[in-house]
Amino acid sequence: MKKLILVLLKLTTIFSLANAQVIDGMPLDSTTFRFTDTSFSHLFIGDTSTAPLWHIGRTFKPSFTSDTNGVVALMTDTLYNYPDSVDKSFVMRMPMGMNIIIDIWHRYEFDSFQSGGAVEISGDTGRTWFNVVGACNYALGPGILTENFYSDTTVLWNGVSAFSGQSAGRLSRFQLFWGLPLKTTIPVDCPISPDVLLVRFRFMSDTTADTLAGWVIDSVRAEYDWYAEGAVGSIAGVSIISPFPNPSKDGKFLFPEIIEAEKYTLSIRDQLGRVILTRPYTRDVDLAPLPPNLYFFTVSDGRTRYSGKIVTGP
Repeated sequence: MKKLILVLLKLTTIFSLANAQVIDGMPLDSTTFRFTDTSFSHLFIGDTSTAPLWHIGRTFKPSFTSDTNGVVALMTDTLYNYPDSVDKSFVMRMPMGMNIIIDIWHRYEFDSFQSGGAVEISGDTGRTWFNVVGACNYALGPGILTENFYSDTTVLWNGVSAFSGQSAGRLSRFQLFWGLPLKTTIPVDCPISPDVLLVRFRFMSDTTADTLAGWVIDSVRAEYDWYAEGAVGSIAGVSIISPFPNPSKDGKFLFPEIIEAEKYTLSIRDQLGRVILTRPYTRDVDLAPLPPNLYFFTVSDGRTRYSGKIVTGP
């Protein structure tokens, strides 16, 4: 397993992506987890109590029967309403690459703002867990984009952000990616490994007994190992490299310091697309010999690419 990414960031502005939409691209591969497929059973880890909350099977709950028609799914009990005072999870191990999108098809019936379900991730084999919403939401370093998810203001009685209320059918998506590893004195809010990703569905209820159905998850799809020109390339438009000064009167720029800079290449093109400079990434860039103009730079490690503009002259 590769070393956990403990990214430190340095920029004048850090962009929050908590409410940004998932950016689709061209995945190299995808896996759909349907709970009828026993070949994936080793990827599922339910709670191990004597009376487990999470079941895989057909639901007979009136709130969901018209929607499922016998479809086998993962749910908080196939027959009975969810109990009170519960905090139990179901974990899935995902195939992992440098960028991954998780699609979740689900339905739920919860007591609003009292009971609900959160989606959490772990990059250290389950020792530490982070809510998909409200953590890892910076563009530079480990980041998450969400779509059709709960917000960080939708919190349960215990203060955890989660799905709550009712939904007859919902596709929720989140995207985990790695931005450019810039250095700073501010630690990243959650270290994630690009090799291991655990996703858990965490159900929580308060002390009040309800007669509500709970959470049904029909299937989960993972799309991963994206082409650099796809989703990761688009995310690069959010992960901004800010040379300084820009514009530069004397044509000299200072690029930010990055971790493992030897893995990156810096190239600069003119407005006609002609390459005027290609070299291993360094912070000091001197374009003084060139005429004052607008130029385009690219920083890449062969998988991800970050682009921007620099201007020289008065």
